[in-house]
Amino acid sequence: MKVCVIITVSQNLYSLYREQFSYLQSKGIDITAIAAPGVEHELLKSQGIKTVAIKMEKRPAPISDLISLFKIWWHLLFNRYDIVSVSTPKASLLGALAAKLSFHNNIIFTLRGRAYENEKGTKRKIFMSIDKLICSLSKSVFCISHEIKNDFIDKNLVNKNKIFVIGKGSSNGVDLSKFTPRLELEEKAIQIRSRLNIENSSKVLLYSGRIRKDKGINELVEAFLSLNQKNDIHLIIQGEFDNTDPLKEETVTQIYENSRIHLEPWSYENEIYFQCADIFVFPSYREGFGNVVIEASAMELPVIAFDVIGCRESVENNVSGILVKPKSVQSLIKAIEYIIMNEDESHRLGHEGRKRIEEHFDSVKLWEQLVNRYKMLINK
Repeated sequence: MKVCVIITVSQNLYSLYREQFSYLQSKGIDITAIAAPGVEHELLKSQGIKTVAIKMEKRPAPISDLISLFKIWWHLLFNRYDIVSVSTPKASLLGALAAKLSFHNNIIFTLRGRAYENEKGTKRKIFMSIDKLICSLSKSVFCISHEIKNDFIDKNLVNKNKIFVIGKGSSNGVDLSKFTPRLELEEKAIQIRSRLNIENSSKVLLYSGRIRKDKGINELVEAFLSLNQKNDIHLIIQGEFDNTDPLKEETVTQIYENSRIHLEPWSYENEIYFQCADIFVFPSYREGFGNVVIEASAMELPVIAFDVIGCRESVENNVSGILVKPKSVQSLIKAIEYIIMNEDESHRLGHEGRKRIEEHFDSVKLWEQLVNRYKMLINK
């Protein structure tokens, strides 16, 4: 079986398909990945996975988009695949169009969420129309969230017989061989704390992901500054700035100048940062599912997140973490302080979160079901 995966940003070849490609290859599936240029291409090639670098812009760029569409179409015209799998907004549109125009019928659209979740009016209607077009071009729609699936059906954006969710949701599950607390990680975590001048007795809050406004970083930093006045805590923000949705200037200043806020780069080994932390805080305004949240739970961290679509499925309220009022600094403060002051509850949430991941989100179980879906699609 030959499968072509098309995604916009090369970094997502790792962050969204972590170890999945290697598993699929072990099952006899020949994978080719198409994405914008980036170091991840070389990483995958070193693992024996074929990649093609085609520039794609995340934002609307008519001329550049037409060039990208042509290049994808040209590749697909002369390279035949049993399945073309598209995901993330720009690559889904360009990839689905190119696949249809090159006479590939088995198109899977991986619906990871809605970048327009908080948009209104004409802009929202335009993006919904684009999603409807991609769904119509696709033979099957792999949705990572039950809530989004139901909403797409209710809004008539997709035929209910086309769309499916695997298990409890997620696109890739959690690799439990990687995201499990262990001595090796503890030693590396101690080194991080030492490098950042964090005492063993201090509590560490962690955020991991893109650093932008709609990830709730403004609210997180404001909540931290309030809590830090009466608690021995540190905040690690691990990721890269996304200037398409910039933070407040005062937030950026605090991130760079506050001695108890630590900016760390995006890493292929973010499990070390989970091991280093005491609480994972993920105040995103919108998510497709929130894969990083279930990774934190696998590492036995209590999670605090906004009660929004996506996070409502990656966090089970009062079981693996606490869901709080969206965009509310005071709600964040209250939840963080509650976990800091109640160590038994912190351990309970971490322990129950780990059990939940083992039961519902083991990546190998999800990949097995995905292979079965591929076979069903071809047989249709």
